[in-house]
Amino acid sequence: MKVFLFLILFLCFQEAQPEMTVDVGTVEPNQVSRIRVTVSNPATAELLWDNILRIEEAHPYFVPIKKEYTLSHEIRPGQTDIGELTFQVVREAEAGEYPLTISLGGGVGSCHEGCVPYFIEKEILIKIVRNEPEISISHTGSENQIKITIKNAGSGTAQNVTCNGEVVGTVKPGEAKEITIDRKSSFTVEYEDEYGKKFTESYRISESKPDGDSAVQSGLVLVGILFAYLFKRSRN
Repeated sequence: MKVFLFLILFLCFQEAQPEMTVDVGTVEPNQVSRIRVTVSNPATAELLWDNILRIEEAHPYFVPIKKEYTLSHEIRPGQTDIGELTFQVVREAEAGEYPLTISLGGGVGSCHEGCVPYFIEKEILIKIVRNEPEISISHTGSENQIKITIKNAGSGTAQNVTCNGEVVGTVKPGEAKEITIDRKSSFTVEYEDEYGKKFTESYRISESKPDGDSAVQSGLVLVGILFAYLFKRSRN
């Protein structure tokens, strides 16, 4: 009887001891990426039954696609199994490292289908790389037209570039393109990065025309100074 109770207590308190090794590379917006998970059951552990990998939680930048993977029905002590989960990175994702949590669950023990359930979680950080264009605008103008120079000093390509609706095309990193438009008080440059994110930049052209009121005021000041000088001289 004591032996029976001991076995029951042992089975109730035993814990799963599998090791999870996760392999995932850097990712970019719009990319579908794989998470390769290696599950190892140490030789000193019990059998693992009905083992399932899942994506439990993910940063909003990650959209799970294959969020569950069923491993071998049983993983014996000393054995290893491999599973794959997949997710997609959203178009708007910013560069940086963001969390994703993976779980491994099933039954553990010598009983068929496992004597007690087990559940393990592992949080990983996934690095997002984003190649962004860095656009700078300069312009020169005549009385009727403006020549606009669009330079890209970034690491990503600027696509579908337009200026006031006029097509400029693609501006690659380190490249510059020019376009001439009719003279206006302002103009707008629109473009997309290589992931489809849209950008809009507006510019106002300063007018360097003489100010008529200022000219009149300057003239009056000079006349006043002249009269003051003549008045002073007449009194000497």
